[in-house]
Amino acid sequence: LLWADDRLEVVAIFGIIEALKRDDYGFSEAQKLVQSAKGLVSDARVEKHRPTESILLHDTVTGKKTVGDRVRDVKVDVFVVDRIERVGADFDEVYDALTEKADMIMYNGHTDSGEGLDVLSRKGIVVPGHYQLVLLNGCQSFALMDDTMTERRRAVNGDADPNGTKFLDGVTHA
Repeated sequence: LLWADDRLEVVAIFGIIEALKRDDYGFSEAQKLVQSAKGLVSDARVEKHRPTESILLHDTVTGKKTVGDRVRDVKVDVFVVDRIERVGADFDEVYDALTEKADMIMYNGHTDSGEGLDVLSRKGIVVPGHYQLVLLNGCQSFALMDDTMTERRRAVNGDADPNGTKFLDGVTHA
């Protein structure tokens, strides 16, 4: 399902863990993902976007990957934000546009007793019939996850997805 349109689009968000410094886990892990993505695709290109009030880092890696004897497009957008529950409209505008086509969404950061996950669950565009894999790596993501993501999919897909899970798989940790 991730390759249904012959391309893979990933949105990865890393939150600051300890301090707003370039050696913080959020920055270092984001850069590791950028480097890994570059190494996994051919014709890799990295676009470094200008930071905004909420977006501390935004890099886009694009390239090609051969999957199933076909060359396919890959795009990975990597963000660093301070706290997901504190991002503003500048983040939302970029994130909304990316989530319309995103096949995979990843969040790595604090969850503030679930507040961060609640906020993230309400963000982005949900497109009818579009499958997404969501990976949540926050403090107690499994215990703090509510049903907002499935409810949003149920609302846009109606009878085609009565449980809100046909077009969504979520991976969390306990």
